[in-house]
Amino acid sequence: MIKALCKNCHQWTNRVGLETDRCEHCNELLDEHRISYRKVKHKIKEKSESESLLFVREEDSEKTRKVKRFLVYARVLFFILLFLVSAIIFLSHG
Repeated sequence: MIKALCKNCHQWTNRVGLETDRCEHCNELLDEHRISYRKVKHKIKEKSESESLLFVREEDSEKTRKVKRFLVYARVLFFILLFLVSAIIFLSHG
């Protein structure tokens, strides 16, 4: 157990270290800013994913979905191959 100062009632309280820890005196969240930060970060991630050209949407046709899935796999394969070629070049000149 760790002692923490509650920002609401300004009393010391025991805590475990989780985001959901609450003050023993006023029942206020001790790390409310961590929870709100995580929610904002999650919303930004969802927005950027939905704006991506390769994001598969419900309104996409079946052909478009297949092409997008293929391009996602092709992109991953490209970076794997790029890494392997770079490693081979690096090791051969070492």
